[in-house]
Amino acid sequence: MNDEKSLLIVEDDSDFRDSLMIIFKNVFGKVDVASNLEDALSLIQKKNYSCIITDGVFPEKGNYKITHASPADFRGNAVINAAKARNILVIGISSEPKYFKNADAIFKKPINISEVKNFIKKSLSI
Repeated sequence: MNDEKSLLIVEDDSDFRDSLMIIFKNVFGKVDVASNLEDALSLIQKKNYSCIITDGVFPEKGNYKITHASPADFRGNAVINAAKARNILVIGISSEPKYFKNADAIFKKPINISEVKNFIKKSLSI
C-alpha cells in the first residue's frame, strides 16, 4: 500500500461506489467517497488527491441515485474541471462516456477493473 497516494470516488450508486472503494483501498493509502457534486467539489478543494474516479451522472446535492438521467444530470465534467485545476489525474466512468470532456481516461460501464487499475498505476507510477 502507498500511504502517499489518495483517491476520491464520485459515484451515486452505493453498491458500485463501495465495490470501487474495496478494490482501490489496496492501491491508495486513503480513499474518500462522494455521492453528489456539492460534496465532491468540497472535498477537491479541501484535500490534495492523487486521482479522482468520477461517474458522469449524479445528483447536485443529497444522497440519492439517479436512475433516469437527463443531460442536466451529467455533472462529471464539473468534477473533471475542478480536478484539472488542481493537476489531479481524473478518470471518467460512465454508461454515457461520450459526454465526458478532458478526462485523462474514460471507461464505459461495465468496466474492466484491471484496465482501470493498470492505467492508474502506470500514470501515478505506483
